[in-house]
Amino acid sequence: MIIKVNNCEYYKLEKLNLKENSFILYLQCTSAVDNTRDIYEFKTDNSKVYVSAKTVLKIFIPDLTSLDQSIEELITANLEEHDTNLKFVYVSYF
Repeated sequence: MIIKVNNCEYYKLEKLNLKENSFILYLQCTSAVDNTRDIYEFKTDNSKVYVSAKTVLKIFIPDLTSLDQSIEELITANLEEHDTNLKFVYVSYF
């Protein structure tokens, strides 16, 4: 199944530029973190990127100001938990 994610932007971690307070992070990893056979379709203003869901970690951020750690620390903790490295960060706004 193709999971469509619209209103999306993608970044390398060091260039993360968040425009809103509520969003979903999709972390494209260098190795598999799940067994699903789905495909993510990330649609930006001028392109579509297709990524296997096996390599994607999803983090929902309902309110950025309520976090007790930085986004970078949150991403790093998730990557360490799954013993993988980061390729790209896709950000989807509501």
